[in-house]
Amino acid sequence: MSRWLRKSAYKEEFGVAERLRSRAEQYMSTLVKADAELAYPRAVYLMTGKAYKSYCSALFLARYGFTEDMGVVVRSLLNLDIVLKWISSADREARAKRYLGWFWVEMHRLLTVLPAPPDMEVAIQRQYSKVKRLFEFQSSKGRTLMPREWHNTNIKEMADQVGMTGYYDEYYKTLSATEHSSALSYFGMLAESGPGGTTVIGLGDHRFLRPYLECAFVCFSEVIYVWNEVFGVMDSAVLDGELSADVEFFRAKRNVRP
Repeated sequence: MSRWLRKSAYKEEFGVAERLRSRAEQYMSTLVKADAELAYPRAVYLMTGKAYKSYCSALFLARYGFTEDMGVVVRSLLNLDIVLKWISSADREARAKRYLGWFWVEMHRLLTVLPAPPDMEVAIQRQYSKVKRLFEFQSSKGRTLMPREWHNTNIKEMADQVGMTGYYDEYYKTLSATEHSSALSYFGMLAESGPGGTTVIGLGDHRFLRPYLECAFVCFSEVIYVWNEVFGVMDSAVLDGELSADVEFFRAKRNVRP
């Protein structure tokens, strides 16, 4: 199955997807300097690294036809792309500070359910005290509260604000069914075989592989564009020339049946 997917059925798609992985490794191997005083470049550097790992994981799962599991990773990559573009779209330094500072809010919350060694707890409390002012707000009754999320909005509104409504509607909502183990997530695994409509589990189903590859490719490409905007490793026109044709390749394949 793995060889058939990569060498026959989706040979072109895997070739384009692997080309992006190879290029990204070349781009990202260049040493860059993130100003320790600025949150935005540090956030972009961190998120690009995570995007690279997610993209590679999606390709690995795709090679073996593990399409449903691939969908979970692609949803995470899409989420990251939306969040990064939202941080980059306005008030980027303030948003990046909140994005990074939320780590200590979550660590502080974990202390209530997962005790830490005394020295670690002291360090968490110290860092939490530094960042909590970024999030605290006053309720109508004058109580000091913390929001449930660092961005104080939701992924749908973020997608709308950065022009990704189409990807949210087409991919995010559908992939969320896979993430949350909805019955819809197993649709691609079921196949009828044998007399009397005997049902077997189609572990190698691949009908959603191409659109998932496209989503992963486009999202990772967009992360690379933001990364390059910040660190300037590649000439922007050269980078666009290398990536735009491959993006169009996937979009042209949208209505081609597997």
